[in-house]
Amino acid sequence: MMTKKTAIRLLTALLAALLLLSLAAYGSQSSTDSQPDKDSPTVRQTNDQKQGENQQDEAKTEETGKDNTNTGETGKETSDKDTAGKDVSGSENSTKDNTQKEDNKTTSGSDSSNGSSSNGSSSGGGSAAGGNGSSGGSSTGGSSSGGSASQPEPPAGKELTCTISISCSTILSNMDKCEESKKEWVPDNGVILSATTVTFTEGESVYDVLQRVCRDSGIQMDASWSGKYGSAYVEGIANLYEFDVGSGSGWMYKVNGWFPNYGCSGYTLSQGDVICWVYTCNLGDDVGGGYAT
Repeated sequence: MMTKKTAIRLLTALLAALLLLSLAAYGSQSSTDSQPDKDSPTVRQTNDQKQGENQQDEAKTEETGKDNTNTGETGKETSDKDTAGKDVSGSENSTKDNTQKEDNKTTSGSDSSNGSSSNGSSSGGGSAAGGNGSSGGSSTGGSSSGGSASQPEPPAGKELTCTISISCSTILSNMDKCEESKKEWVPDNGVILSATTVTFTEGESVYDVLQRVCRDSGIQMDASWSGKYGSAYVEGIANLYEFDVGSGSGWMYKVNGWFPNYGCSGYTLSQGDVICWVYTCNLGDDVGGGYAT
């Protein structure tokens, strides 16, 4: 037989099972009740609101796209205007540059023509003797160019003329004193450079002209700077040096018949000067210099 305790336990278990079944049924009913009906007015209203919001978003998107398109077109129009402005400006600048180049060419051609006429005239004037060399060139240029009004730019220094010669004729009468190795350099007539008219720039010295003439004529020349006299000292010309024909031999110079008693680079030339470089074998006595007295 079932005891009282066993009966109580069975009854308790049964009640617990019923309670669990009741709770499960209640939970299922609550879940069903909490889900809204799709056809209910509330659900329909919510769906309509969402659809309206979606349509508004689409409209805003379309408007934004249109604005972007308009902005792009406006930027393009602005860029086209800027490009057109640049093209017009570039064309104007190019036209100005071409016009300026043409003007420069015309001016250059005119200057070149005037320069040619003036140079040709100056060369013609340069062949005239004396102090008329420079001014004669200008007047001749004026007549040959047909009275051209334009004048060439003045030179850096006034161009003048002088005459220069180089002689060692005194050695011919002193060949017994001349070193054997130097005899071959002595010309038969004693003339190294005959009297030659050359041009020089105002302010140049006797040494400047000698140096240039020897270089242009292919004549050997050797000089050094003398601190004692503060001038260039000519040691040899045409391979003939001082002391080659005795202890009193060497080169001397005279201008217009006078032997200066100072160095050749200290003598400033004047228009028409006559320079003579002579080789002395006796301290200048044999050339009229008397050791530059």
